[in-house]
Amino acid sequence: MGRRDATAGDGHLSTKAVRFNPPPGWLVPAGFFPDASWRPDPSWPPAPLDWQFWIPRNGISAEDGYVAAEGEEAICQICGGFPATAVNFQGLQGLILASRIQTVGGRLCKSCGLSTGRKLSGSTLLFGWWSPKSLVHTPIVLLMNSFSLLRLGRLAPPSGSRARPLDPGRSLWLRFQMAGFILPVGLLLWAVHKGWIG
Repeated sequence: MGRRDATAGDGHLSTKAVRFNPPPGWLVPAGFFPDASWRPDPSWPPAPLDWQFWIPRNGISAEDGYVAAEGEEAICQICGGFPATAVNFQGLQGLILASRIQTVGGRLCKSCGLSTGRKLSGSTLLFGWWSPKSLVHTPIVLLMNSFSLLRLGRLAPPSGSRARPLDPGRSLWLRFQMAGFILPVGLLLWAVHKGWIG
């Protein structure tokens, strides 16, 4: 970005939506909002490449006025887009006599969060059942992941991303990994029907 990008331009940016984010070494007072005529001091160091001069204020999107709910932050940790919210996902793998769990958490936008959550939930559906301990833990992990996916689904699509957001792909219900849910449930119902359980 050039130094011209640090100004408010034609005034289309609102102080209610964004705040100025000065690069390292730029000596501006707290709360400073440059107008179109302002120029940085020539003695200041240049801004780092792709520096984001404008960031959302208190979780408000400059484009649509999005207001973050409690526990939300504006910036996605993967793509830099907003809005984003704090979520945690887990992936479980049963290993016959043991199990292994992977946890991914952070502030994620809708696209990056859905992509991450669906990937870990799909992996859990296929590989989470294969130990006695994980038979109990797998439904809990899938349920908790579902709550986070529903929360992300209520977010607006990301805007202002500095990198390409992750592709959320198809709904988990339309992926082949759902066989990992249908097969155990089908076997359970068949065992109940045969009188082996209950």
